[in-house]
Amino acid sequence: MSAAMKNYATKASSFGLMLLASLVLGLTACQELETVPVTDSMHFVGQAGEISAEDLDRGRESYMLYCYGCHGMTGDGNGPASYGIRPPPRDLRSGTYKFGKVLKGLPHDDDFVRIIRHGLDGSVMLPWDIPDSTLTDIIHYIKTFAPDKWRIEDKDPDDLEKLGTKIHVVTPWESDWQEMQESADTAWKEGTGNDCPSPYRCLVTFEEEKLNEGEESASEEDEKAEPRWVDKDWASLLPTFEEWPCVMVRDPFVPQPGSDKDEAVLRAEAIELGKKTYHAFQCWQCHPSYATTDEIREYTKELNPPKPGDPPPSYRNHLFSPQNKPSDVYTRRPWKEGVACDAAVKADCPEELGDDCRTCQPEEVCVSGFCEFKVAVTPPDFLLRNVRSGSTIAELYKTLAIGIQGTAMVGNLDAYSDHPDRLWALAYYVRSLLDVRGTPTAAAIRNRLNESMPAEKPTPEAKPDAAPATP
Repeated sequence: MSAAMKNYATKASSFGLMLLASLVLGLTACQELETVPVTDSMHFVGQAGEISAEDLDRGRESYMLYCYGCHGMTGDGNGPASYGIRPPPRDLRSGTYKFGKVLKGLPHDDDFVRIIRHGLDGSVMLPWDIPDSTLTDIIHYIKTFAPDKWRIEDKDPDDLEKLGTKIHVVTPWESDWQEMQESADTAWKEGTGNDCPSPYRCLVTFEEEKLNEGEESASEEDEKAEPRWVDKDWASLLPTFEEWPCVMVRDPFVPQPGSDKDEAVLRAEAIELGKKTYHAFQCWQCHPSYATTDEIREYTKELNPPKPGDPPPSYRNHLFSPQNKPSDVYTRRPWKEGVACDAAVKADCPEELGDDCRTCQPEEVCVSGFCEFKVAVTPPDFLLRNVRSGSTIAELYKTLAIGIQGTAMVGNLDAYSDHPDRLWALAYYVRSLLDVRGTPTAAAIRNRLNESMPAEKPTPEAKPDAAPATP
């Protein structure tokens, strides 16, 4: 796309968003918006104390100002501007947050801040410049839409959801453990500990360190290298991502201090390994393939060879395009009142509907007691558009490791535990595709792939019917 066309597209997009905003304001002004004031204080997961009713009510007012247009009065994603937006705005009642970037748990407040402050690229979720105190109130109020996930009152501690595990990427590598530990201890005492909120403490795990792997006794050398950011009694436990609120990792393709390896060479190696990993482990089941079927077979044989008895590989239609995936989280109610769903799908039906409740159809899902259609989500084609949230190597690694909640994009941290370099290599490969999107290089990749497809046999032309005989 030429610079002039890009400028035109940008202006057209901006005009469309301005028009949308005007329509939202107009719709809002034409109806009376009545929300219930918050009168009770609440205690949420991850908060040191209760959030006052006054703070929550300020959050309600600010939410109606900034968020209501898309996310709706009740957080259901059915605001007046939501119709026609694909994918539709987040249903905040579900307590599932697509880009929370945490392992197995609820996002931290700074994850909400990141999403709201930076927006989601390529969507109508724009960056919002909201005062800090106002943003904090909004985040607290958003949690009231999913009380089963967030509220602590009257719950067994064993049944509580927990804040998810965060991943912090340490780069460049630290060579002096003692200095690293002292710096970390100071940071936690001052409440400024990297990406992990105080008072949590981190366990630093480096892939090549053979610590806590079940040995009967650690060597003297291992004892010296053992991370000590946790209480001494905890240090002997086998670290799992459910047990630690923060895990630190490092990029193996960044040269270690004192290394004679060239960064450009390491990056090229990472991209090549990432390309093989992407195709050998079938990322193309959802995203496009950027390799021919012959290349896929070659990469699979090298990195993921089939086992005896495995069926021969098969490839989906339209291999070089993304595959739409219906989502249980992105849904849309087909009509205003909706159709109530019955308890067979573990949803509560309004009592006044009685026997009118029914089981949802296969293409539907029961959401808060009503059947809604699953919306097909299109995975990104990295040669055409950017990723929604975080496109640096480190952020791409986090997305690949953690996954995207509510989608077919599952976390891969455990799957690549034996080969963590491959997961990092995937991040480098995706970044390399994003770097050339919209350029002649991307067009050349497309042309090469299209030329690899077998030519379709021409359909024989139908013979015209004989003219009717004249009497």
